[in-house]
Amino acid sequence: MRPVPQHPSTSRSESVRAAPSGHTECVESDVTATARVTAAWRARETGRSDPLFHDPWAATLAGPDLVAALTAQPPELQDRASSYTIVRTRVFDDWLLSTTGCLQLVLLGAGFDTRAFRLSWPTGTQVWELDQAQVLEAKEAALARVATDSGCARRHAVVADLAGDGWPAVLATAEFRPEVPTAWLAEGLLPYLQPEAVETLVHHVSMLSASGSRFAADFVSADLMAARNA
Repeated sequence: MRPVPQHPSTSRSESVRAAPSGHTECVESDVTATARVTAAWRARETGRSDPLFHDPWAATLAGPDLVAALTAQPPELQDRASSYTIVRTRVFDDWLLSTTGCLQLVLLGAGFDTRAFRLSWPTGTQVWELDQAQVLEAKEAALARVATDSGCARRHAVVADLAGDGWPAVLATAEFRPEVPTAWLAEGLLPYLQPEAVETLVHHVSMLSASGSRFAADFVSADLMAARNA
């Protein structure tokens, strides 16, 4: 693998479903399409001779048509469009692998993340993937077509509205234990939430975190998101 630029890993899986609250603060409605694009960029990186990471499931999750469409763009445009996602993925890979004292990992807004499969976790690690129903349903349907040997002890797919207040209760029904140190990752999530929803999310994470827990997230300016969604 090439060096990381200096800017901005067979177990049983289960799914926990809950009705969404009906209220969301997300500014991007087609979250499944966003997850597919992210997977397509990860597939492109995986195909390089010197990738920052290896995600053998990304192309399946993105779908061949989207991968072909994005990789048909001029290389310089592909680099500009994908660089943030690619560097972010590797940075958070390294961060997660450093949280060796946390045997619980919660991916907030998991999208088409495959870290439960592609990273090597300490014995006993459990991974919870929280996202909207349509995202997790599309993900499970795609993964059902390929082999997925998990590197964690157990993977939980949990349908949750992260812009609301009900997701901690749903997480509790999926065997999450707040007394156990937990690594929380909000990758690519906070820019799609209103400030009030971000404050609520971080508050819930804090209340559910035992001593020794860790939290990581990325964010961009409100002006940039407004320009992107104009």
